[in-house]
Amino acid sequence: MKKNFIFSILLFLITSFSFKSFDLIFDNKNIIESLDQNVKVLDYEMADSTAGVIVDTDSDYLGDTLYMWGLNSRGQIGDGTTTLATDPKMITPTDQTDWGGNLIQFESSLYNSGVTVDTDYDGYADTIYIWGDNQYHQIFNDESESKTILFPTLVLPSSGSWNGNIIDFFLGDSYVGILLDTDYDGFGDDLYTWGNNNNGELGNGTTQTASEPVEIFPSGQTSWNGNITDIYGYNSTFLLLDTDYDGYADTGYSWGNNSNYKLGINSTSSSVTTPTEIVSNGGTWNGNILDVSSNSDNSMLLLDTNFDGYGDEVYLSGTNYEFQLGIGGNENYVKHSIFYPASHTWGNGYIIDVSMGKNYSVIIVDTDLDGYADAFYGDGYNSHGQLGTSNYAGSRKGPRKLTKTFDRNDFSSYYKYNFMQIETGTNSTGILVDTDLDGYGDTLYMSGANVNSDFGNSIISSGDYKTPIATNSTYDFLIQDLYFDFDGVLLSIDLKLNDYQNIFNEETLPTNVLLIDDNNISHQTIFEEDLSNITDDQYHYKVEDIEGVQTYIFKNISINDNIFNLNDEQFSTDYLISDYQISNISEQSATINLNFENNSEEFDLLNYTSSERKIKVNYTDLDQNISNSQEFVIDDSYEITLINLNAESNYQIDSIQYFYQDENYKHTIDQEKTQFQTSSAIPLIESDSIKSIDNSITTNSFQYTILIDNLKLNQTKDNFTQYDINNGIWLIDENNENYNSTYINAKIINSGSINGTGKYQLTFKQDQLIENTTYNFIGISFDEPSSSSDPNIVFFSNVFSITTASANKEIIPSTFSIIEDSITKTSFQYTIEIDNLFLIEDSLLIKNNLEAEINFSNFNLDEGIYLIDDNGNIYNSFYVNDSSLYLGEGKDEGTSNYQFTFEQNNLEAGRTYNFVGIGFTDLEEDFINFDSSIAINTVPNNTQMIVIIIIIIILIIILLLIFILLFVDLKMKKNTKKMNNKLNNPNGLED
Repeated sequence: MKKNFIFSILLFLITSFSFKSFDLIFDNKNIIESLDQNVKVLDYEMADSTAGVIVDTDSDYLGDTLYMWGLNSRGQIGDGTTTLATDPKMITPTDQTDWGGNLIQFESSLYNSGVTVDTDYDGYADTIYIWGDNQYHQIFNDESESKTILFPTLVLPSSGSWNGNIIDFFLGDSYVGILLDTDYDGFGDDLYTWGNNNNGELGNGTTQTASEPVEIFPSGQTSWNGNITDIYGYNSTFLLLDTDYDGYADTGYSWGNNSNYKLGINSTSSSVTTPTEIVSNGGTWNGNILDVSSNSDNSMLLLDTNFDGYGDEVYLSGTNYEFQLGIGGNENYVKHSIFYPASHTWGNGYIIDVSMGKNYSVIIVDTDLDGYADAFYGDGYNSHGQLGTSNYAGSRKGPRKLTKTFDRNDFSSYYKYNFMQIETGTNSTGILVDTDLDGYGDTLYMSGANVNSDFGNSIISSGDYKTPIATNSTYDFLIQDLYFDFDGVLLSIDLKLNDYQNIFNEETLPTNVLLIDDNNISHQTIFEEDLSNITDDQYHYKVEDIEGVQTYIFKNISINDNIFNLNDEQFSTDYLISDYQISNISEQSATINLNFENNSEEFDLLNYTSSERKIKVNYTDLDQNISNSQEFVIDDSYEITLINLNAESNYQIDSIQYFYQDENYKHTIDQEKTQFQTSSAIPLIESDSIKSIDNSITTNSFQYTILIDNLKLNQTKDNFTQYDINNGIWLIDENNENYNSTYINAKIINSGSINGTGKYQLTFKQDQLIENTTYNFIGISFDEPSSSSDPNIVFFSNVFSITTASANKEIIPSTFSIIEDSITKTSFQYTIEIDNLFLIEDSLLIKNNLEAEINFSNFNLDEGIYLIDDNGNIYNSFYVNDSSLYLGEGKDEGTSNYQFTFEQNNLEAGRTYNFVGIGFTDLEEDFINFDSSIAINTVPNNTQMIVIIIIIIILIIILLLIFILLFVDLKMKKNTKKMNNKLNNPNGLED
């Protein structure tokens, strides 16, 4: 991962400012051309509104470069100016390109900054540089004491040597303290101070300014009788001492400003000029003292009470105006108040670092006991959001955990990070974060006020930042938010980046994203642009190579070769159906083969419950645009079969859902919609349904009907898809002669045996026959049979026998006559003559043992005859019993001429019908036209008119009653008025 700069500006609030990056010039001899991913932040310091970092650029884990930013009114930045530094600036001594050694410690105060350097590379500092304000000789150079020193300046005592290693130093309020290891055992032996001494902070028993280092001892002593482990100064000085030489301090001393009792000693004096032992409220500390710190109003001691080397308890002294001590009540001056949450525990973790700002306190804690902080607590003044939140102020119940402020912004629960250091300024807080978990800081987050560019992000802002924002980093970009979306099978990543350098755009996208598991296996991802928002640097990815029935632990995410650590995210997958294929398609079914190959070797489908093995297929009949679904329980055949489909239909599988749990299907197979077509149904001739139409028999032809099952209409609904009616149908007689019948019409009877088809009654006409001949048909076929053994022939159970007529019956249309008195609302009767009828000898049908009816061989009275009107509508007229009248011999020999009466019913009342023809069948080609149309007017339906008249009469009666009532009321009012006048005028006078 190539780095073009260190600690360049990272993240600015979009609503307030835009991103900006800075190219820094590196002249340090330890840097080779450019910086890379191994750059590490070793130390971070902030005082009031000035801040800086020591970084390691050559991967030797030793500091070689110093960057600073912020307030610079006294030259405390060290860049040769007094101009506010809005972004990190690399600092070197006057006329030098480097520090001449490794940087060990950096400190800053309101107006001064300083750094110690190991020039002989033995791991210990031997040189100190200080710059900034010098009015109290804290730099003790040869220049005027009021002169500000604009570059780092080497500070040496008058002897020209410190005669020891510099173990520690501090920069207080215009004074300096330095701790020397004179016996070179790695522990502090001698303390020297110099500079301002208004409150006795130098500890030499006076309040006089010292322009040269003064060695400090407890009153009446010439040594400390122990190793000095830590020193700290602001406007008072603190020292920690290891008297039993076990490597940990057990005693504390303080002196200087004691306003508000912040020295924590048994003295109420406002200033103390000599080192005085800090005594606990109980007399003993019951633990090692690990750290000490102070500001203008408070001091802090960090204790290790269980002697494991980690902090357990924090004691604060001083003011409590903003509840920065984490206690309630109205006590404003407190000594050694224990600082802990309301639960009296730090989440069973260790305290890693503590810092105190102006009337507020912050702590970072290691809750997972890995040696690095992961939780952030705070209390006290928060008007500027310096506690990293906008909805919290000083509490009477103790400090509150504030880590979730990061979760809502730049850290999610998936993204692993460690807090390395916490620093406070006047009204701002900085946290140095290790995002790559290498044990060194790489990213700085800030919250609070940024008036003097405390954030170092190139911005001077009068506004407050009440949620931490990343301001500087060694990374080209950072992860702002990272979320996993996992449904048990499919895993996706929603990633939001802080692209402060504007690396990514429509042309250059972070498409090379890998998830790295605990076996160091990289899992590819697919960038899903439609689910991303490139403008907002929000990107969505689908993770590839995820097997079913497997547990994954992801430790890292690589984004364009930049590796970030994850919080060991674990996902256990359900069984996975990766895709499917369709096979064995028939007229009504289709088999779906499910692919279970992307499951682990331990996978056994039958280990799952029947509910978890449920599957739902959602599909659409594309021909009818009807959606449907079928559900199954999968077995180890990995096959399911859709049934009850329509034949010869186009289908589309829209989705397949599986793994039914909690009344829902959890997963959907990740596959495009798939289409298929069912097979054509084979039409079936129901041979025994054949029936002749009696009145259709002529001398050379006849008509018949037959049922054919499983027929499917074509799209234009004028033919069938599997049978072409234009080819007709073939009859086979007993002599194996074939007869091609012509299609006449068809009507649907009901649904076919196979879904999507119908059972139809088809009418055919067989012509080209010989008159007065009997034909015995034994079978029927869609195609012309090649022989009597042709398998396509469907044989009748009984011979279908037809005898053609020797003469054709004939309707005489001119004899059509309406029986006038027969016309009703819905019917009428008429007479008609029919010639050339063959009377069946001795044909008597006995009815009720009283009446007889004549029958004819070529005309079936029961089938009636048909009328057709001028709109093409056909009407079936029924024979009126016993109405036949013999008129004489027919036109052809052996025939008779009869008159019959027929009744036409099922008509509409009050309507005129114009009949234009008459025929024996309902086929239009069989109709004989009248010379002119015959009009029939059915009787109107008067019931509705009667109802209307009755309603009108009732309304009239109601109106009359209303009028009468109004008249009576008016009359009564008039009479009442007369009576009142008489009562009011007894003398008979009227108004």
